Amino acid sequence: EGEEVHFELSLKMDSDRGQLVRGALRVFHKADKTLGCRILVGFEDHTLLMVQQSGAVAWTREEALASMAALEMLDLPGGQEAAIESFVSYAKAEGNPIKLAMRRLQLQLTLTKEFLTDLQTKGVSILQSSASESQLVRDPFNTHKLIVALADNGKLYGIKSRSGEEVWQKYIPQMEPFQSGELLLFVLRSTNHPPHPSLAVAIGEAKSPHLCEGSLLYTFDPLTGIPANQIPECLSYHVIQTLLLPTVDSSHSKILLLLSDDYKVHVLPSTPEAHAAVKQQVAEVHFYTLNAKSGSLEGLRVLRESALPFSTSPMWHTNLRLKSDRIASIVPKVANEQVNSQGRVLVDRSVQYKYLNPNLVAIATESLDRLKPSISVHLLDKVTGSMVHRTSHKMATGPVHMVHSENWLVYSYSNVKARRQELTVLELYNNKDNQTHNTWSSLSPPPFPVVIGQSYILPSHLLSMATTHTLRGITQKTILLGLHSGHIVSLSKDLLDPRRELVPTEQMREDGLPPYFPEIVLKPVSFLNYNQTVTGLKNIYTFPSGLESTCLVVASGLDLYYTRVTPSKQFDVLAEDFDYKLIASVLGALIVGTVILSRLSAAKSLKLAWT
Repeated sequence: EGEEVHFELSLKMDSDRGQLVRGALRVFHKADKTLGCRILVGFEDHTLLMVQQSGAVAWTREEALASMAALEMLDLPGGQEAAIESFVSYAKAEGNPIKLAMRRLQLQLTLTKEFLTDLQTKGVSILQSSASESQLVRDPFNTHKLIVALADNGKLYGIKSRSGEEVWQKYIPQMEPFQSGELLLFVLRSTNHPPHPSLAVAIGEAKSPHLCEGSLLYTFDPLTGIPANQIPECLSYHVIQTLLLPTVDSSHSKILLLLSDDYKVHVLPSTPEAHAAVKQQVAEVHFYTLNAKSGSLEGLRVLRESALPFSTSPMWHTNLRLKSDRIASIVPKVANEQVNSQGRVLVDRSVQYKYLNPNLVAIATESLDRLKPSISVHLLDKVTGSMVHRTSHKMATGPVHMVHSENWLVYSYSNVKARRQELTVLELYNNKDNQTHNTWSSLSPPPFPVVIGQSYILPSHLLSMATTHTLRGITQKTILLGLHSGHIVSLSKDLLDPRRELVPTEQMREDGLPPYFPEIVLKPVSFLNYNQTVTGLKNIYTFPSGLESTCLVVASGLDLYYTRVTPSKQFDVLAEDFDYKLIASVLGALIVGTVILSRLSAAKSLKLAWT
């Protein structure tokens, strides 16, 4: 005590972690009565390290994982078989032998390079292990993917969905969220198009106007985390809205449109081919802007004849008249959503068609009047600005969580008068006189739809809500509820059918719908995470897998949780306890029996012919 002790500690760190921002020293007595120390250091990217006196890192905590701002899932490469299949499909479409020879040589060089890289890193054991164990390779059902996550401090992660193992990380110190608190993340090209690498882009604001006067654009390979440029690209404008087109260029990259604060449309990638592709479908591209303070909405259309960047002109204008209200939530439909059934069959064998408007946007507003609080929900067509439907709930407050899919909308709010959480479902259908169409045009839409709704009581408050998505949309929809307790509950959409009545009707009996009961009972078997609660649950993300029956779910908060759900059970996969030996023996017996009986029948026919 009272002695001055000097410690020397050297630590070699990766520059991607940013600057050292804090540290805490702990001095203790070793077993040999000498003094030792450990130091806890924190870096700019929200990484905590416990460093021993020798310089070795005892443990590392990635605290940025507790503040996810955007998340996507990337399909893993298909391995050598997928590369060979890609070459075969290319060979069928290409008739030039010189190009085929160059493509074959490129394929062989790529496969050789991958083998040598694995041999150098893994050693001789690579010859005895399967490809899925030695590298990131897609499984047969495409359920093993790479989670690409972007934290609100600009930290990027690549995480294996199967094990949660971190594959790579990258810190972007110049980037911060937009004023809305969001960061944007898009996967422009998957791993299904060798030799082109996968491509993703992150968009945010610059932390300092001295670094960049506009938004920041960071392009990278989501499979490896390798950036296209060492420094993020500084844009000369601020991005206020984005639109990802399904159109791809010759390199199989999707086209991303960026709407700037001066209402100009910029194309990414900025190539003549991408500009020409946008010009061809410019009539289908529409944007809308919203003033959160006044409630003013304005629709914009892109001008085909304008010079680059594309100019826009106002197409419509409307006002929600938010004198004492605020915008609580805005939820558009999922782009290019797969819808399996366009209607439902009624008792009289007629078909009631769904109102499948892909341009519909749900906007929830909340009154700021404490004496008479209310929640209003608006369904707006973003192309024409027409108000398709509007409903309000008195004595209701937020937060409002919404799920918008197909022809229905599910949203939750708090009932102040009854002091409970309520869930309301709205379904939209065409009039019986209107038939459905394979293509939708908001410029010539059918008459306003028939809207039916129903409300239910939830036994717990919600923190987040999402719905499942599958490859073809055949599997029934399931609502995922993120509870205040940290549990994630799977609730079938059929239980939220607004056609449920107190007295069962013939239509209800035919569709197998139970009578209406206002309170929703959350069964323990419907809890996806059981006792692994997600603390501080914020968002639930869903992604399709290679199986139509399976949907991948990622929940983020202070914790990260990943699981798979099968709303309609695994109807496209044999059960794990399937008796292969029994079915093989039965089929073998049938084959043997068929051969024996055929020979006996032939012998009998020959004998009858000679008698």
